[in-house]
Amino acid sequence: MKNASAIWLSLCFLFASGACAQQPTYTIFGAPGAGGTAYQGTYPQSINGTQTIAGYYIDAGNITHGFVRAADGKITGFDAPGAGIGTGQGTFAYSINPAGLIAGYYIDAGNVAHAFVRATNGSITTFGAPGAGTAAKQGTFAVAINEAAEVTGYYVDSSNVNHGFVAGNGALASFDAPGAGTFPGYGTFGLAINNAGEVTGYVQFAGPAIWAFVRDSSGTITTFGDVPDAARALIGTSINDAGEIALYGWGAGTRVVSFVRATDGTLTRVYAPAGNFPGDGTYAVGINKAGAVAGFYQPPGRLNRGFVHSTVEKIVTFDAPHAGTYATQGTLVSAINDAGYITGFILNGNVAHGYLRTP
Repeated sequence: MKNASAIWLSLCFLFASGACAQQPTYTIFGAPGAGGTAYQGTYPQSINGTQTIAGYYIDAGNITHGFVRAADGKITGFDAPGAGIGTGQGTFAYSINPAGLIAGYYIDAGNVAHAFVRATNGSITTFGAPGAGTAAKQGTFAVAINEAAEVTGYYVDSSNVNHGFVAGNGALASFDAPGAGTFPGYGTFGLAINNAGEVTGYVQFAGPAIWAFVRDSSGTITTFGDVPDAARALIGTSINDAGEIALYGWGAGTRVVSFVRATDGTLTRVYAPAGNFPGDGTYAVGINKAGAVAGFYQPPGRLNRGFVHSTVEKIVTFDAPHAGTYATQGTLVSAINDAGYITGFILNGNVAHGYLRTP
């Protein structure tokens, strides 16, 4: 009698069916030292082309530490020099570039933020934006890095106003989107940068409407918002090398909706089977060079589920193994790389565990 594998292969050749296509696989992982109670655990944030993942974990004392997971599964934790060791303090790694450089920030003992870049040999360089405040909840927050080691993020000044920045080649340029609010908590937030040096994020006006923006490599900033179903807020979360931007936003009903913005400004809605109630919605968080968008959504009941949206398959939804099945738990997505590998984390009992989704 033929074994099951032989029978399956025979059926594949016989019917040439799409059902024979390779199915995605999942690897669940946790950083050594990650805590095991609510809101602790492992939080991957970024993945590069070698399937190396960067992120952070929260230990049993609620201190945060950075980590990098190699393609072979080895996880290395790290702490930036000067990182605090109190609750909510520590090292937050947010982005990894093709060469393995990691950008993020740390919170010191005074609850002030400082940006850093970690090299592949483990050495860490810290920096701050001129004009960044030095009081609690102020400072410099680096959140993304490109292949040229240009870093973007935002800083909070002594008046608690936010400003975007791009740092690289020993220089740092700050920027403010036109019309950015100047009240505490308002301003300009850089969130993602592509290899052409284009930045996206959001700006909070004095209104207090929130619009997305794109800043080109010459420094010219274009803001956009007030779109259907997202009249109150629109946020740029990721930008690929073609200049396409993944966004999400919300309107008066607080239902979250997602879009892709083409380079000509056209917005295309990203549909996932999310609920229609306040708090439900679709969150697009990553876009790769092929224009595939990854994110997560909340159907009625607010259980998080992952999705991938592309021009080929439109929408594919997924649940990582062992994800919790109660409201606000489930599968959350952090990033997608150009080969379609996805990382993020599951919440089970409100404890976070990292995963790698292999297409």
